[in-house]
Amino acid sequence: FAGVVMAGFSDWLDGYVARKMGLNSVAGTYLDPLGDKLFVCSMAVALGAKGLIPVWLGCFLVARDVSLIAGAWTQRGRALGWRWDTWGQFFAGTEGVQFGDTDGTYQGGSGLYGFGDQESLKKQMDAPPVPPVKPELIGKISTCAQFALFGGALGNGASGGEMPGPEVMQFLVFVSGGT
Repeated sequence: FAGVVMAGFSDWLDGYVARKMGLNSVAGTYLDPLGDKLFVCSMAVALGAKGLIPVWLGCFLVARDVSLIAGAWTQRGRALGWRWDTWGQFFAGTEGVQFGDTDGTYQGGSGLYGFGDQESLKKQMDAPPVPPVKPELIGKISTCAQFALFGGALGNGASGGEMPGPEVMQFLVFVSGGT
């Protein structure tokens, strides 16, 4: 239970700190939701396997999150014509965001973003814009409901079904499945 609470708190905290300190990046807008989805999928599988949430709900949550991840990555792959040399190129190209040295003095090397040579750098700088992932309110509600479901399921399992009660768990199941 405490682990779910800490995961939820750290998810909120890293976003809050990034916004307040201006540490936003396009890659971060993809990777933060990816981390949330991996957490949700792992918890759904584990809790479903233990019988703490309905198996159908665990399967639904995993299928939905895999579809969302695949859709986002497919959209970016299509924008690049299914050709990119580095992950830096995959995430580069957003207007106002610079990756690497663009003044012509770049000398090669692997670099932080995987630039291999001058040609790879040019391809990366010429990549089509990457739209940042913009979170929707329904997605925030869904993630919050899922974290509440997981915390409730763990509490319910630890208390022998007493806390939270069956009505609360049923509500969390429907909200998590419906968002």
